[in-house]
Amino acid sequence: MVITYDLSLAPHSADDGIVLAGLQASNAQLTGHTTQHYSIFARKESGEIIGGALVYVGRDSAFIDVLWVDPSYRLQNIGSRLLQEAEIGAQKYDCSWVKLDTYEFQAPEFYKKCGYEMYGEVKNYTREQSKIFLRKKVKL
Repeated sequence: MVITYDLSLAPHSADDGIVLAGLQASNAQLTGHTTQHYSIFARKESGEIIGGALVYVGRDSAFIDVLWVDPSYRLQNIGSRLLQEAEIGAQKYDCSWVKLDTYEFQAPEFYKKCGYEMYGEVKNYTREQSKIFLRKKVKL
């Protein structure tokens, strides 16, 4: 068998999906837990997406992988509402925590204002930027 390796600078989402599904299946086999995924979208009346959150659930925590608001709509509580909806979703999956990470140049203070606490930091994670890990308890 000949195996080739190709670096794809514009990968197809279907190819990425194969790798992700393979990892999730391996993790499920090793831990007995499957990873769930949910998304929240903020839309204009026209249906145009102006913000969203992509969330993964594993064991007792939901992890916000991506939170984004179109720059034209920032400072209008859309990000806060997306976080609230992510927290509601986490409770539906019986999670105790919502966790996320962000770079120091992104929005750590925003997350802290929304009730998230910092539980870790890696200094100089990339190009002298720290990566900050935050969490919020959503189940008493």
